[in-house]
Amino acid sequence: MEHYRRHRHRTTYPVHISTPHGKTRLDIIDVNDQGARLKGRLDVRVGENLTIPILYMNVRAKVQWVGEGYIGVIFTPPLTKGQLSTISFGVRQVPGQRFNTAGLQELS
Repeated sequence: MEHYRRHRHRTTYPVHISTPHGKTRLDIIDVNDQGARLKGRLDVRVGENLTIPILYMNVRAKVQWVGEGYIGVIFTPPLTKGQLSTISFGVRQVPGQRFNTAGLQELS
């Protein structure tokens, strides 16, 4: 049986995930409505459930695989079009986050 995965959008969307071991910052580096790949270290195992904060909502996800510095998750339920759009455009499109050409955050 061949494994099929829908197209994923490359992005950089920082998230802070809490586990029983503490809070960790990860970056969502590619995403589609069904799942995502996160970059960073998190002490989790395949099958564990996570809550990922996206804007003002907590999105439920299940760990599908864990690699060296990367984690793959599926969203349960899938992302809405709005959530997917927010993550796909990355950190430069998050409300309240504006950057100048030097990459430094501007004060509002």
